[in-house]
Amino acid sequence: MKKLLIALFVSLSSFSFGQTLGKWSVGVGYTPSIQGGATFAAYGNYHFNNKWQVGIMPFGWFDSYENPGFSSQKTNSLGLNLTSRYAPIQLGIFKPYMYSFVGYGHSTFKYTYQNNPTEISTADYLNFSLGIGSEFSVGRGWSLDANYGYLRLGFFEDNGYINTMYFSVGILKRFGK
Repeated sequence: MKKLLIALFVSLSSFSFGQTLGKWSVGVGYTPSIQGGATFAAYGNYHFNNKWQVGIMPFGWFDSYENPGFSSQKTNSLGLNLTSRYAPIQLGIFKPYMYSFVGYGHSTFKYTYQNNPTEISTADYLNFSLGIGSEFSVGRGWSLDANYGYLRLGFFEDNGYINTMYFSVGILKRFGK
């Protein structure tokens, strides 16, 4: 029985990350928004080694709200983040990491009121985030990803800001030599 457990552990470890040593990864992610709606992101990463990676993350936030007979609001935001991750340890199929990102976004808000003209406003912002997360290998270079962190949005026009905690989930594929 002991030999079977050792063989199972070794095979799971090699199956989970033994095939994921490629230099590149891509993925998609979903974040329930702090302001309603949802944020979707794509990831493109370069891996220096199995512990350290950097990348880009284009994102889009979309929200729609309607109060029938009174008003409606449609909002979208597009942006680009520069990302980094550091995974100090690797435990079989579980790979915890620390991450950070910094980026730029542009939001458009369209308000429609009953008996009034439509109003459109925009906002540009810088964002910054720090957090923790983990990749869970599902085999052949594929990983499920979950993270939790602090996010700060700093707006250009009025020097206002938003601070919040958030979580995100996604899926990643690592490839290349």
